[in-house]
Amino acid sequence: VPYRSGRGLEDWADRAEDVLLYERKWNTEIAAGNYMARNNRNARAFLRGWANYEREMPTGFSSSDNGAIHLHVLRVAGYEEKEGGECGRLYRNLTAPVTNLTSYYAFVECTRRSVVPSTMEAADGSGLSIGLLKKGEAWVIDGVFDEHGLTEYGPVFHHGVKLHDGLKDEFAKKYGLNGTERVVEVSCGRHVALNCTGCPQGHGELWCNGECAWFDQTCVLKSELGNTSLPHKDLGSGSANLPKSSIDHNVSGVNCGQHRAQNCWACPQGNGANWCNGECVWIKNECVKPLSRVNCGQHQAQSCSDCPQGNGALWCHGDCIWSDDECIEGPTS
Repeated sequence: VPYRSGRGLEDWADRAEDVLLYERKWNTEIAAGNYMARNNRNARAFLRGWANYEREMPTGFSSSDNGAIHLHVLRVAGYEEKEGGECGRLYRNLTAPVTNLTSYYAFVECTRRSVVPSTMEAADGSGLSIGLLKKGEAWVIDGVFDEHGLTEYGPVFHHGVKLHDGLKDEFAKKYGLNGTERVVEVSCGRHVALNCTGCPQGHGELWCNGECAWFDQTCVLKSELGNTSLPHKDLGSGSANLPKSSIDHNVSGVNCGQHRAQNCWACPQGNGANWCNGECVWIKNECVKPLSRVNCGQHQAQSCSDCPQGNGALWCHGDCIWSDDECIEGPTS
């Protein structure tokens, strides 16, 4: 969806490279979901070569086109030969499922030792040029808000947020109008994310719960599915008079008054202001937490303890520090 609708794409479209890629904001990957390619022979050949990796995908999780782009750029730029290279060997030997990403990220790290943000020329002398942009410098950003205001320099689009008929206003309000002033989250079950698409973080349906459901290999809002039959049981089944979160008394998050939820937005569960109490307040027909957010480094959260989202010390920076296996508030200057 649009993030800064008043800004055009000229800053990127006018660049000289034939193909323009960017680093994903929240991990070490090169993103494959969005790219720019000129309509010329070199760019078309690059895209066809990328598509051909479908014929040599490994048996385990390789993130499909997203994994393949790393090896394709590495080889086109001449950093590794197609036969005998270390990164190619790691790619071919990917056999683990999506629930174990250790070998996948080892492959990604192998390619990223050579493929860094820069303009790269094809090793075959064709004249093809490939640009790789640094984190946060592309026309699109992946599942997080940046530090700029809506009218300042920064990404134009959010990646992974789709508009459906009847939900356009809802999504536009979440991702288009409020910017960094107010980040709306969804409950994924045991953690929160900016949207259901951001829940799995490589763990598939295991991390897609709460307000979200795993449907057609994608984590989506349950409200989007309507009467579609879900593949796993709703935690609130048979307990219509109770908040869903009260089924599990160990749930972390916020106090809604008479129950707990992963965040204030998840407190009402269709019951409006009556279920928005405790740490939360009902403002403009929404349940929100009136407290300021903390900076985790590359993202924000309601508190330092909410920063890691299963990623440990890697996601505990900014206002917070990692101490004794916990993310806690750092010293104030």
